[in-house]
Amino acid sequence: MLPTEAINRIRVLSERGMGSKAIAKSTGISRNTVRKYLSHFQTLTPISSEVQRPSRLDAFRDQIHEWFLACRGHCPVVLRKIQSELGVSISLRQLQKYCQPWRTKELHAKEMTERYEVPPGDEMQIDFGFDEVLIAGTKTRVCVFVAVLSYSRRVFAKLYPMENQAAWLNGIESAFQYFNGVPVAVVSDNTRCLVDGRAEQGKTIFNRRYLQLSRYWQFVPVNCKPYRAKTKGKVERMVGYVKTSCLSGLEATDLQDAQKQVDAWMRMVADVRRIDGLEGRPIDRYQAEVMALKPYMGPTLSQLRLETRKVDISGRIQIDGVQYLIPGTDAGTVVDVFIEEEAIAVFLHGQCIAKLNRTADAYQASTFKHRQKEIWEPSNVQSSGLDRSLKEYDRFIEENSHGRC
Repeated sequence: MLPTEAINRIRVLSERGMGSKAIAKSTGISRNTVRKYLSHFQTLTPISSEVQRPSRLDAFRDQIHEWFLACRGHCPVVLRKIQSELGVSISLRQLQKYCQPWRTKELHAKEMTERYEVPPGDEMQIDFGFDEVLIAGTKTRVCVFVAVLSYSRRVFAKLYPMENQAAWLNGIESAFQYFNGVPVAVVSDNTRCLVDGRAEQGKTIFNRRYLQLSRYWQFVPVNCKPYRAKTKGKVERMVGYVKTSCLSGLEATDLQDAQKQVDAWMRMVADVRRIDGLEGRPIDRYQAEVMALKPYMGPTLSQLRLETRKVDISGRIQIDGVQYLIPGTDAGTVVDVFIEEEAIAVFLHGQCIAKLNRTADAYQASTFKHRQKEIWEPSNVQSSGLDRSLKEYDRFIEENSHGRC
């Protein structure tokens, strides 16, 4: 059986008019599996991955069930009891599959939850998700920041090549700008980008830069309890909704083009959707909520830019008039550049290929200086120890010339 998210993705792509071959190529799922689920959507016939056959354990079902609950679902202990007391030979994997329905329904029963509502302008929930889209014909992993206003359910999504603290802070400020206001509280998980840890009394220690951002925009940072993601269930649901309804089958030339398609999806699909149990569309409920938000005044505090550059013939890119060498790339390669205040990250097809410091890694052209050849001067000529005085030569010639006469 496929995960629920994959099934929803097949359904959405089918509703967009894509065939089984195109869906299989976009999702990476076997075409036969896609056909099976498309047939299921049309005929509503149940999908079963395996044929149910009688088991040798059926005769001892009640006894095995009692042992399973007494052992708190620990199948190796149950297996030893079966072999010693019932004399039945069976593998551990067969027993685990036989007990799986009890594990799901009785041991891991879903916790009852109650949806809570908040007043307009009181809360915004944030989270990050990951998915793969086609960028310039190549399947590329992207990170998507998602924010949702808890009252109106209006959603904001922004794509990034990586998830780091700069992306979190920029995403929060971009959401404020998109919603044209600041809520009372921002609810997040316990990511290391925002939370440094906990004090002895259990009080959350938020990151210094995140606290600086909250003071600048005057909102209250709130984090979930550890391993309690349901505390921010609205944005958890929205991350899956963005991945299945927006990013499924998305094709773009670059990350900026992909973001333009996401912006269009937010306006034409997310803002006008209907939500069970709520009156009105998100865009209609937002009209009442925007009045309760603190007005967005700007400017932004975080310094973050996401741009595209082309590697030149020397293997360098230029940012703000400064050149940086990108090793391992060919001339003409188009890369995504993640520009922070002091750092630069370069991405190719979703993979980080270089991390640069804006000051230390700035390209410095090597200088070449011609040597000036030494000019001959009489003072530069050095005589060797074998040289003789010219007077000795004169005397030698004079003596020899008289002798011959």
